[in-house]
Amino acid sequence: MIRQTVVVEGPLAFRMRRIAAARRGETGVQILTMPQLAARLAGGFTRPARSEDLDTAVRAALEAGGFAELESIRQLPGMIRAVARTLAKIWRADLSLPIGDDRSARLADIAEIEQRVRANLPRGVLTPRDLRDAALKRLVHAAAALGSMELDRVVSVAPVWQPLLQALNETVRVSWHSPGATDVSWFPGEITTDQHQTAVAMEMVSCANPAAEVVEALRWMRELIASGQARPEEIAICATSTGEWDEHFLALAADADLPLHFSHGVLALASREGQTCGALADVLLNGLSQDRLRRLFSHAAGRSHALQDLPLNWAFGLQPGAALFEHDQWLRALDAASRLRTDGIDPRPILTPVLEMLANGLAAARQAGTILLGTSARVLWSEALRRAPAKALEFSLQELRLPDGRDPGACAVWCPASHLAAAPRRWVRLLGMTARSWPRRAAEDPLIPSHVLSRGTFDPDPVTAQDRRAFQVITAQASGGCILSRSRRNAQGGLLAASPLAPQGVGVRVLKRARIPRHAFSEADRLLSRQDEAANSPTLAAANACWRDWRNPAITAHDWKVAAPRYDEIRALDWTPDPASMENSHDRVYRSRRIYERDGNFDPSRG
Repeated sequence: MIRQTVVVEGPLAFRMRRIAAARRGETGVQILTMPQLAARLAGGFTRPARSEDLDTAVRAALEAGGFAELESIRQLPGMIRAVARTLAKIWRADLSLPIGDDRSARLADIAEIEQRVRANLPRGVLTPRDLRDAALKRLVHAAAALGSMELDRVVSVAPVWQPLLQALNETVRVSWHSPGATDVSWFPGEITTDQHQTAVAMEMVSCANPAAEVVEALRWMRELIASGQARPEEIAICATSTGEWDEHFLALAADADLPLHFSHGVLALASREGQTCGALADVLLNGLSQDRLRRLFSHAAGRSHALQDLPLNWAFGLQPGAALFEHDQWLRALDAASRLRTDGIDPRPILTPVLEMLANGLAAARQAGTILLGTSARVLWSEALRRAPAKALEFSLQELRLPDGRDPGACAVWCPASHLAAAPRRWVRLLGMTARSWPRRAAEDPLIPSHVLSRGTFDPDPVTAQDRRAFQVITAQASGGCILSRSRRNAQGGLLAASPLAPQGVGVRVLKRARIPRHAFSEADRLLSRQDEAANSPTLAAANACWRDWRNPAITAHDWKVAAPRYDEIRALDWTPDPASMENSHDRVYRSRRIYERDGNFDPSRG
């Protein structure tokens, strides 16, 4: 068996190359990234340092203290992340900062942190520079461990890895397939390219806002698939930074049941486990309240150690309008509620220790996660606490992502431009083609600004150059079609200018939000476009009638349309309205419950 190593860049390229190898029945092929390649050659149990390793090591390095300039800010929220990002730039640029440098106290502090981080990492876990040096010492094993090597559509190689590839070229055959717009003057191996593809004319469209861009992108995707012009795995939608569109894609693609893969993962807060973590963080950050605890217990009851036996009707007898913001207020309210119960259930032995713990606030963050969260939610909670202090849970939870579980080999993909550049597709749509997004502006590093160390030395491949290179590679490989989409206004209503990367002389097609599309992306979109069909829809007619009856103060046919056995729903709405609320819409529910009691359909002792 002939061994071959294929080097790829990014998660999308990694998965697509594995799928391609499986479909072609390739044997003896190992698909790796550059850090994995170095670890494979270094041998043993060596592996690259992951974010969880670096965060722990950076935290220990900062806690040791003793810095000249960073001492006053070393305990600020976000400092661990800032240091980790700065060190990552230093390692990618292959910079060596001398310890005790008299020229700059800031650089001396960063060098000291780097030395401590390297010492704090677990055995066998190495930084990129140490990993490269370990691989260079074992070049004699390259032929057996790696075989021939190919860099498959790798857009760029960081300076830290370039000496390793140059040395490997003297031992094994190294080639680079379709490097695109990357500078390859340093690369000594063979360079191969695809056969010349006919470039397609780019089309420029403008939408009202980012949400409208997502709607138009999904309509475009549906049209390509429905018309047979493209298969899902040939379609890609990308942006330089996906955060502005992620939530819209997540909601609308699920509603339309379209095969869309998120290569960068979906927001953890969009999952049930993420919502459980969010509910717990809300209680710890903002204190006790009825709404917060009801939300937390609805997620955690029956799924956690402390609330495994909590009854579903634990809140029976609690007045929803009661101000329960303190621990002692909850104890009095639970005592009063227990005297109203006739089912013999007493939730106080379960709730009292939990309330006492939650009353401690952020000091009980780790303990609360252990006993109130299920297994999957505990993993997210631990990751959030590892990334930032407990007082920053609101922000660390928002950054967590989970795999979406879809196969990119059978789906269209929504991804960052950096992922798509390493695995281009025939049909592409680029979102956010505005002056602030394509390309993004390179920002100052918060710890090593340009007056301390020149930006060209510290960051030789800035984000602006990366975005320009990604645009060139993606559009050059889009042999089927290429649409550049931009918003006319941002979320605050401000006007947005077109991207300087947009080709000159190309007309812009304005897509209005109220337009009737040729291909609707979902049933709701179709009904919105076909008023005659919507008027004859029984579902919409029933919804309109229900909405009109909701605004009617009298008892209507829609009031309390619940089957008699749904006692849990009646308990969920159990309260006694105060005089001030007798005129609002909740009074109708109260009176409907009394009707059920009068007719004998409600028995509070039944479950």
